[in-house]
Formats: sequence, structure tokens, C-alpha cells
Amino acid sequence: MNQRQIRKWLAISAGGAALVVALVAAGLILWLNSDPGRRWIERMAGDALGEAGLVVSLEGIEGFLPFSLSIRRVDIQEASEPLLTVDNVHFQWRPTSLLAGRLHIQALLADAVRVTRMPTAAATGQGTGDREVGSIPGWLARVRVERLNIARLEIGEAIAGSRAVWRIHGQIGISEGQTEQTHLDIARIDHRSDRFAADISYSGELENLRLDMNWHAAPGGAIAEWIGLPPDAAIDVDVTGDGGADSWRGRVHGRFGDGTTELSLRMETRDETRLQVSGDVDVKPLLPQRYRALGSGRLELSATARKRKHFRVIRLSQLSYVNDSLDLSGAGSLDRRNGEVQAEATIVQKSPGGLAELSWPAKFEGLTVSVSMTGKVDEPALTAKAQAETLSIGGLDAAGVVLRGELSAVNRSEGSRYTIRSQVQAGDLEWDLKGMERLVRGPASASLQGVIDGNRMVTVENLDLQLPDARITGPIQLSRQDGTLRAPLEVTVTDLDSLDPLARLDLEGSLALDADVYLPSLDGDVRIDVAGKTQDFFIGLPVVRSMTTPETDLTARLELAAGEGLRISDIRIEGARSTTLGTVVFADHYERLEVVAESRLTDASVISQDIGVDLEGSATITAKLAGPTGDPSITGSIGVDGVRLPAGRWTEVTGRYSLDELVSRTEGSVLLVGNGPAGETRVETEIVIGKQKLELRGIRAAAPGAKVEGQIQVPYAGLPMAGRLEASVDNIGPWTETFVSGVSSGQVDGAAEFAEVKGLQQIRLTAMAQALSIRAGTIRPMSADSLEMNVSVIGLDENAGISGDLVARQFVGPSSRLRETRATVSGTLAEPGVTIATEGTVLRSAARLIAGISAEFGTPTTRFSLTRLDGSLGDMTIESRQPASLTIGGREIVVEGLDVAIGDGSLAGRARLGTPDASLDFSAETLPLALLKLVNPVLNLTGRLDTRIDLRTENGQTAGMVDIRITDIQLPHRRRSTPLSGSLQGALASGELDFTASAAASLGEPVTVNGTIPLDVDLQKVQANLRPDGALSGRLQWSGDAVDLISLLPLEDHLVRGPLSLMLAMSGSPSDPQISGDVSLRDGHYEHLLAGTVLTPLNLRIQGDGDSLDIVELEAGDGNGGTLSGDGRLLLDPESGYPAEASLEFRSFTLLRRDEITGRAAGQLNAKGPLAALSITGTVTSEGAEVQLINNLPPEVIDLEITEIGAETGGDGESDPGGRDRKRLIQGDLDVSVELPGRVYVRGLGLDSEWGGELQVQGPFVQPEILGRLESRRGVLMFLGRRFRLESSSLRFAGGSKIDPILDIRAVYQGPELRVMANLTGPISNPGLNLSSDPTVPEDEILARALFNKSAGELSAVEAVQLAAAVGELTATGGGPGALARLREAVGVDVLRFGTTETTEGEQATTVEAGRYLAEGLYLGVETSTFEESGAVTVEYEVTKKIRLTTDLKQTGGKNIGVEYKRDY
Repeated sequence: MNQRQIRKWLAISAGGAALVVALVAAGLILWLNSDPGRRWIERMAGDALGEAGLVVSLEGIEGFLPFSLSIRRVDIQEASEPLLTVDNVHFQWRPTSLLAGRLHIQALLADAVRVTRMPTAAATGQGTGDREVGSIPGWLARVRVERLNIARLEIGEAIAGSRAVWRIHGQIGISEGQTEQTHLDIARIDHRSDRFAADISYSGELENLRLDMNWHAAPGGAIAEWIGLPPDAAIDVDVTGDGGADSWRGRVHGRFGDGTTELSLRMETRDETRLQVSGDVDVKPLLPQRYRALGSGRLELSATARKRKHFRVIRLSQLSYVNDSLDLSGAGSLDRRNGEVQAEATIVQKSPGGLAELSWPAKFEGLTVSVSMTGKVDEPALTAKAQAETLSIGGLDAAGVVLRGELSAVNRSEGSRYTIRSQVQAGDLEWDLKGMERLVRGPASASLQGVIDGNRMVTVENLDLQLPDARITGPIQLSRQDGTLRAPLEVTVTDLDSLDPLARLDLEGSLALDADVYLPSLDGDVRIDVAGKTQDFFIGLPVVRSMTTPETDLTARLELAAGEGLRISDIRIEGARSTTLGTVVFADHYERLEVVAESRLTDASVISQDIGVDLEGSATITAKLAGPTGDPSITGSIGVDGVRLPAGRWTEVTGRYSLDELVSRTEGSVLLVGNGPAGETRVETEIVIGKQKLELRGIRAAAPGAKVEGQIQVPYAGLPMAGRLEASVDNIGPWTETFVSGVSSGQVDGAAEFAEVKGLQQIRLTAMAQALSIRAGTIRPMSADSLEMNVSVIGLDENAGISGDLVARQFVGPSSRLRETRATVSGTLAEPGVTIATEGTVLRSAARLIAGISAEFGTPTTRFSLTRLDGSLGDMTIESRQPASLTIGGREIVVEGLDVAIGDGSLAGRARLGTPDASLDFSAETLPLALLKLVNPVLNLTGRLDTRIDLRTENGQTAGMVDIRITDIQLPHRRRSTPLSGSLQGALASGELDFTASAAASLGEPVTVNGTIPLDVDLQKVQANLRPDGALSGRLQWSGDAVDLISLLPLEDHLVRGPLSLMLAMSGSPSDPQISGDVSLRDGHYEHLLAGTVLTPLNLRIQGDGDSLDIVELEAGDGNGGTLSGDGRLLLDPESGYPAEASLEFRSFTLLRRDEITGRAAGQLNAKGPLAALSITGTVTSEGAEVQLINNLPPEVIDLEITEIGAETGGDGESDPGGRDRKRLIQGDLDVSVELPGRVYVRGLGLDSEWGGELQVQGPFVQPEILGRLESRRGVLMFLGRRFRLESSSLRFAGGSKIDPILDIRAVYQGPELRVMANLTGPISNPGLNLSSDPTVPEDEILARALFNKSAGELSAVEAVQLAAAVGELTATGGGPGALARLREAVGVDVLRFGTTETTEGEQATTVEAGRYLAEGLYLGVETSTFEESGAVTVEYEVTKKIRLTTDLKQTGGKNIGVEYKRDY
């Protein structure tokens, strides 16, 4: 085939291929313009946008594809929310231009485009992928748009902050020869004049570039509004430039509000492209206020990029921005191929105030900040370091501050994640909050590390702030979605003393808190929940110190309202002693304050020592502080269960207080109310806290029978204070219970005056007490007619002067009556002198005494001196022979120079106690024992005392001698007066006292005991103790008549005679004593003088073996055929309480032998148990008893006992306590049955009766009770010759501490016409008699009808006297005064008396006296009796009210005439 043919076939093939392509293209074009093709286009568009999470809807697709396309409506949505809507879009282009590498759009038109919002990050995608950083698609640079027209472009409010409508006209990449030009015109069409216009032309590859662009943002326009310009500010920016690639020059001129920016642009391109920018920048109006300090300055920038590498590596070789506030410099590079960036910048503060607004609320001086950035553009790593010479924020000043921080980012599909690390150090800290200086101080450091998780969460995993005495640690979480912040922090204060300058409370210990911080929004409120505990807590305030404990729990909630104030609620401070609840509120921008608090003390006594008042029970204190923060007022209340004051005990004490305007001029009041010793007591006062003094005005204290009134002024600069208090007490009894363990009474009026005397404080105390009386126990009261005090003190230090006197008149005390006692004081408080002078009677003898006493109060020694003692007691003179002194210093007590002569005797001594070389030397010669009664009235002794005690301590051992002798001593209140004598001689050495003691009655054989006692005497500690395990030894041997030994013992009601021998020995130790030996009484005689019990003959033998005492023989008779026998044992075991066991058996034994009662019985009694809890049981059966009733005084005759106060009665006029409260050696309980089968006869007063029954005696020895019942077996009552028969009578014992059986006796008399019933009922101590009759007659007539068969009005005078005698006999057994009154009225006399008299035969007879007043002062009386030879007539005449003449004419012939003198008491 030749060449021609080849060319022919090639042409045919090419034509065929072209035809095929044309046919395919024609077919594709026809298919695209069909309905399936258009649906395919719609589906492909939906799939393409669907990968980005968008939904597209195309409506009304028309045109001739692919050359032109028209769509009536395009909708793009995301998550069912519209993003973009286009109406009537038309697109026409030349597809063949793609063959030349260009996109040639002939027309791009749209009636309306509405952009509602921007798509989310998920729709737009994140990261750079494989595309170069900062690159644009290459085809976009080769786009030609001949006609661009968007008639309406709407930008939604969600994008720009407000809705805006624009129109867009222009051309892009239009060729005119070798030049391509772009023209754009974008303008707002919604009545705003914002506009952007650009004309750009270039030729070749930027061989020539011309720019002319203008941006105008009108005042109030969308751009101005978006960047926050003022309403009248506009923006105009012009960018122009022209030139070739190797020498292009440009200019930027901008006006931003009132700021102007001028920049020159220069670009040169050779091997690399270099861009330089320089000029002045002023964009302050574009910036928020706090950043405007950065908005103006000089800008210098230089950047390069290599052209041959397609500008893939851009280097910023210089960046400089300088203004008055700072100097910024930096450099960096960007590799567009991989997105790697490296940059560094440094900011240096130039002036202290230049960055004030930017850094507010912080203020820096000498600030330098260095920042570096490395890594990917979208995953950078930043490192920063900041240093400041000083930093001030919120009153906190820091010096030498260094901050280091790191931030790195990682891109993820859900967003960027940044990690942060930061450290801050400060060399020194100061806080202008007064009192926080020691807590907030340097050096200090803080560190944190955390994560910024995209737009969701900022998490500080560990914040650690450290101060010298405090530390704060914990995490912080900030939600960037809702703006909430949470921070559960731990706060530790290691030394609470660092808070002391704030509280000034002398704090110690540590505090650990958990603080849960919560912020609903960063610019909103703050809430902090606090809970913690103190360790080793101590506070110096005395009262609060006692209320708190080392471990105290603390909880509270702090709520900070932005711009409003602070609230601290749910405050709870709880310790083992107290709980405090409260709330603190700062309101109205901290202008007002309110504090509400309540403290509760479970045991108020813990603060007693601090306030000087004894509190009891629980206490509650409330307080409310309210008002302006700088000058609030306070109100509150207090309550305490009990308060024990020197003047008595208060209970249920409550009160309230109020103080207004605490800072300026404080005024208020205090009120306390409680149940005091005399009843409800109120104390109130008004308080004025002035600038120079504190005033208590209108002080008022009132209680039943007592009041205090006055006012006090106390200057702040110190004393002297001024004022006066007056007090009045009607009866001091209730107010002296604290001082006197008894009953007291008397009236007191007093006053205390405070004044200034020559610049010194004067306190003057005056008081007058009248009718004073004090009774302690059973001792007779001490009393004084008056007690007057007048004392003045000038000054309050040790040199303060004191003068005054105390005078007591008509003082009556133990065995003494003093007409006047005067104590005069003078000198100083440190060295006062007192002179006491008195006279009167003591121990029934005239007494006179003058004593001088001086004192020296020092530290640590106080000295008292007796400078004078001179007086007399009866015939005895009392005189101090030399001055004596008592010195007390620490534990040392020294007595020197004691030498007092008392009559023929003396008292002398000296002592040094409390020191290693202590000594005691004391002697008394012929000292009357009666003087002991002045010390204790119970010691009513007579006799003489001679003694000598000489003890010395050397090398820790005390040794010496004791010699005590008493002669002619008589024990108090003995009925048998037998003088006694005794002595004790002993030698003390090595902790052993060897002694010999003896005692004897005046005529008897002395009893002598020899032995050794383990006795430790310590004069340094001033104590003496028996050593429990020391050795005891002793011996007693005596024989003689038992009466001589018994007379030495206080057994007044017992009489023992007969030959008695004692041979006893003691051994063992005080904790385990042992007694051995023998006690024997043969053919003795015992008699109980009150009960009449007799034991004779009495044989008794007691033996001891060291461990026990055994009664081996006890046999006795009663002198009347009865017998008694017994045995027993006492174990000498003190730990077991000396257990005892004994039995006693008696037969036909006469237990009682008295005139009014005798009785015989048989039975057995058993005793068992320790001596302090002995149990006695048994049964006693009566074998016969007889009770003889003795007449009593008639009830209407009153025995009035008159006692003159101060008169000596009985001995020395003192009552005998009788050992009522004395602890008895033997104690226990009784449980004894007493059987009375009959033959108990009660006779006398006309009664002859027999009784029987059963009784039970039980209870403690000292106060047993009797239970049971006695019933009458038979009996009659003879009454004026009438026989009354007893019927169903009983005597019931109901128990109780007082033995007072209940009578129920019924006696009946049957007369010829009348049956009389007499009922005697009630307690035997006060029975009641009731008479009744059958048939019934008035009670007044019963006796007259029964005895004389007449009415009372028909009785003759003799019958009336007989009836009166009968009534007297009845009232002797309890008839009562009612019957006498009625009888006196019936017989018509003024006086009717009954009595008893003894006849010559020794019998009792009833007497009756009846009389009548015949005239004023003249009385006639007649007396008769049931004894025939008795009777008298009495005439009395009252001369004056105090003098009366009397005469008696007796039936026996005797007569008396006398004068009586009467005195009323």
C-alpha cells in the first residue's frame, strides 16, 4: 500500500472515530436533556452534598445541557434546618474552554440567594488533608465570568448578627489583549450604603499588576455593627498598587472611625518574592475597649517566599509593632506543603499604665512575655513565659512573678483538643486586706495542668497553689457549652496563727477544708460549699477558748451574687462542747450586712472560770448583726439553766440585749431574768458606748424584797470610773445560802460610790445591817442588832490607801454576848492594818479584847502579824507577850513569836511547814478547856490542858515527841458528873510512834495502853497518814470495878458494876488488825437506866485469838426468875467490814421495868453481817405486861415556853446535837416479830382492860417502824361512878418513821333512860372523842343526862362542878376544848380551868377552877377537886397592866397574899 492509500485510510479512520465521538456526545446530550438525565443530575448533586451531611432539593431544571442550565429553586438543608436557598438561577458556559485549561462562564445569574446560617464543622470538614496550607484549586485561578449578576443576596441574622441584603455585579478574568481584568461591585440594597468595589488587572504571570479596591462601611452598617463600632463611626479602606513583579508598589489607606491607618506595600520578585509592609496603624475603634491600647502603633513586616517552589515556604523574617505601651517583635515560617509552622514573639511592657485596661483587674510593672509556636497550623504547640517585676490584682501585690505555660492541640473529627500546663511563682506577696499579711505572703507558687476539649469542656486536672502556711489543690471543670464551672478543691491552713492578725485571737492549730466551687456562668454567681475540721485548735479568747475543742467541724455555703453581694449560709461550727449555727449576708453591693448566729453549750460550766460566774446545765446564745456594713447594730438573747452567784443560785436564766450603731455611737440595753434565791429576779441596764467612755445607765436589779439601782461610767483610757450603786435587802436569808450552811435573816441597806480623787480611783462602800441572825445546824443562832460598815479605798494598785471601820452592836454568838465590836482598818491594800476591839460576856463572864493585826501582801510572800492582843475573860487576863506573825509564801508556812498568856495558863509556839527543814514546836500550859467552846459550841468541856509537841524534819524523816495531859475534864451533858483525867506521851522516829496513853476517873484505877503505831508525818506536805501495811503493836491490862471503866465512856444510860479484868494485845497492821486476849466480868450487875432492864448476876467472857473476838460466855438473870444467855463472834477483817454473828436467848425475862410499864417475855434474837450492815432477826413472845396510864395536862392549859434571846440557858445555853448526824459504828436492820397472845393489861384513869395481838418491828436501827394490830380482849371504863364497857376496840400500828398508833376505842354505858356511846378515834398523839346516845339527844346534854338524869340547864352548882370534873377527866384523855367551851357557856362563868393535884396518899386528883369578873380588874374564883380536903377561893385585883395583887384562902386553912409583876416579850 502506497503512502496515498495510507493517508486515505487514516482519514477515513479519523473521520469514523470523530463520527463515533460525535454520535456518543450527541446521544449523551440528548439523554441529559431527557427526564431521566435530569433526575440523574439531581441525584448526583444530592449524593455529592449528602457526604457532607447536607440535603439538596432541585426544582424546575431546564436548559440545554451541558451548555446552559436553569433551576427554578435550589434548597440546601442540614438537620432539617435551611442553610441556602436560591431562586431562578441561570448558568451558561462553554464546555470547550476546558480543553484550553480554563473555565469560561458566559453568565451566572440569580434572582435571589438566601444564606440562613453557616454549616457546622462536620459539614465543612476539618483539617488540611493532603492539600497545601493556604493553597487554592488551580482551576479557580483560570476562571472567566463574562457576566455575574445576583440581584438579591440575603445574609441571615445568625451569620452577621443582623439581617443584610446585598446585590452583586461584576466580571471576572475578562481578557483585553494581553491583560485580564476583574471588576466587582458589591453593595447593600436595604437602605444602607455599605459597598465593596474592586478593579484588578494583570498581565502574564504578574508581570504587571494594578489594584484599585475600596471598602466602605457606613455608620450603623452591618460591618460596623458586627465589629462593634460606635453608631456614628464609619470604615473606609482604599488599597491601590501598580507595577511589575520586580518592583511593585502599593498603598493602604484606611479610616476606622476616628483612626487613620497608612501603610506602604513593596513587593519584589527575583529568585524569591519579598513583601515589605511598613507604616502607622490605628484601628482602635475596631477593638473592644480593653484591647484598644494595642490598636495604634508602628508596624514593620518583612516576608519572603521562593517563587520556584511555588511559594510553598513562607518566611516571616521580621515583625515589629511598637507603641507607647508595648514593644512586640517576632519571626516565623510556614511550610505550606505539610502545614508546619514555627514562630516566636516577644512582648515587652514599656510603661506601667500602658496595659492597664488590657490586663484589668490585674496591674503589671516590668512585664515581659515570650511566646513560641511549633507544629501543624491546625495542631499547634504553644509555649509561653511571662515575667513581671510586680503584679497587683484585687488588693494582692506580688513581686518577682514568673509564669510558664504550654498549650498543644490535636485535631479530631469532633473538634480540636488542647492540653495546657502552667506554673506561676512569686517571690513575695502582700494583701491589703488587713489581717491577712501572715497568711498571704511569699514565696508562693501555683501549677495546673488540664485539657481544653474543643467547644465543650475546659478541664484543669490538678491545680496546686502553695503558700508558706496554706495550700489549695484540686481539679477545675469549665463547660464551654453552658458556661458552668465546678471545682472541688482542698484547702489546708497548716498554721492558724497566720490568721491571727485578721482575727487577733491568738490562734493555734491547723485547718483542712473541702471547698466545692460552682459557677452557673463565668460572669454570674459563685457558690462554694465548705466542709472541714480543725486539728490541735486553740484560741486565745478566754470564753471562746473554753467553748471550743482541739477538733472542731466546720461547714458552710458561700454564695457570691455578681454585682450584688455575698451570702454565707448553713454555717455550722461543732465541737465536743458547743455548736454554733449561723448565716452571714452582704447585700446591696456590700453596703449592708446581716449576721444571724446561735451558739449552744451542752455544759455551760466550761466557761465558768473565764467569766468568774459558776454556770450550770446548758446555755444558748443568739446574735443578729444587721445594718450598714460599716456601722451595723446587734440584738440577741442568752439562756442558761443555772447560775451560781455569791448571792445565791439562779435557775432558768434568760435575757436579751441590743446595741445600735456599733461603730459611730453605740447605745443599747441588756435585760436578764431568772429565778433567784428570793424568786424571780430581773437585772437591766442601758448601755452607751461613747468615744471616750462606757456608760451603764439606769442599772436596775429587782427581786422580791431586794433591789439595786444606780449608774456607772468607765473611761476607755483607764480608771477612774464614776457612779453610784445602791442596794436594799429586806431579808438576807435567801441571799446567804451560798455562805451559810443554815438559816440567816436580817435587813441590809448599802451603797458603793466610785469617784476621782487627785487623779486616783476612789471606791467607798457603806452598809447598814439590822436584826442579823445566823443559825447553822442545831447550834443556837448568832445574831447582832446592827452591823455598820464604812470603808474607802483610794487607788487600785498595791499602794492604794484603805481606811474605814466595821461596827457590830449587841452580837450574840456561841457562849458569848458582845455589846460592841469595832474593827478599824488603815494603811494600803498591800500592807493594811486592822485593830479589833470588843467587850461583853463570854462563857458567862465579862470579856474585853483589843487586837491589832497588820498584813503585807506581796509576791510570792504574804505576811500577817499580830501586833497586839490585850483583854480579859472573867478573872483571866489575855495578853500577847510579844508580836506574832504568819508568813505564807508558795508552799511554805511560817509561824513565829506566838506567845499568849491566858489567866494562869499560856499558849506558845512556832512552826516552819512546807520546807525540807520543816519544824513544829507547840506548847500549852494550864489552858482552860472551856475555851474550846468558842471554836465549836459542841465542845462543852471543862478542865485543863497541858501539852507539848516538838517535831523536826531532817533528810526527809520527821522525828520528835508528843506530850498531852488533860485534868479534871468533864464530858458535855453527862448526868453523872465524874471528873476524868488522861494523858498521851509518844516518841516519833523512823515512821513509828511509840506511845503510852492512860485515862482514869477521879477515884478509879487508871486504864493504860502501850503500843506502836506506823505513822508517817510529813511536815513538808503538812499531812499525816497511817501506813496500811505497817506493824501495829499494843497492850492493855486492867482489873477493877467495871463502874470505873464505864465512867470513862459516853454511856450515860448504862450502869455496870462488878469485878472486871482486861488483858488485851494488838498486832497486825492498820489494814489487818489483830486482837488477842481475854475480857471477863464475874457476878456483875447491869442496868439500863431508862428502860429499867436489869441483868444480875451477869457473867461475861470475851476471848480474842488475833483474828476474831468470841463471846464464849454470856449468862444473866433478871432478878425475878428470868434468864438470858448468848454467844457470838466478831471477825477482825476490815476489808469485809468486820463480820459478826451472835445469838441471844431469854426465858421469862423482864425486859421493861418502869413505873408506867412492866413486861416479861421469852424469845430468841440472831444477828449476822458486817457491823455497818448488821441484820437482826428473831421472835419475842410476851408472857405478860402491864401498862399504867398517867394523867396528862388538860388540853386548854397551854405551857408557853418563853426564851429571852441572848440569855444563858441550861449549862451554857447550847443545844446538844446529840450525835444526830454522827456516823454510828454499828448499823443495820431489824426484822423481829413480837407476839402478844394476851395478858397485856392497860389500867389507870378509870380504865381496866386486857389486850392482845401481833406486831412486826422492822427497818434500820436508828429509826425502826412498827406494823401490826392490838385488839381489846375485855375491859371497862369507870367514869363518875358509871360503868362503861369496851366493845371491839383496837390499836393499829401503820408503820412510818413516827410511832403513832391509830386508836379505835368504843365504850358503851347503859342507863335507865339513855344508852351512851363514846368513840375515841385517831392517832394516839391527837385522838378525837365523839359522844352519841340512844335515843338521840344533843351532844351538850349527853353527859348531864347520863350522870344526873338532868339537862345541863337544870344542874345545881355542885352538880356543875362534878360535871366539870368529869369533863376534865375526859379531856385528860383527849376530850378537846370544844366540850369545855360549851360547858363554860352553859354554867355562866368566865373562866373554867382543869388541872391535877397529888393527894397526901400520892394519888392523882382532878381539880376544877371556875371564876367570874365582878368588875373591871376584879376577879373571884373558886377551886375544888375530886379529893375531899382540897379547895380554895381566889381574889385578884389588877392595879396596873403590869402589877397585880392576889390572895388565896384554902379549905385547909392556909392563905397567901402576893404581888405579881408581868412583862410581855
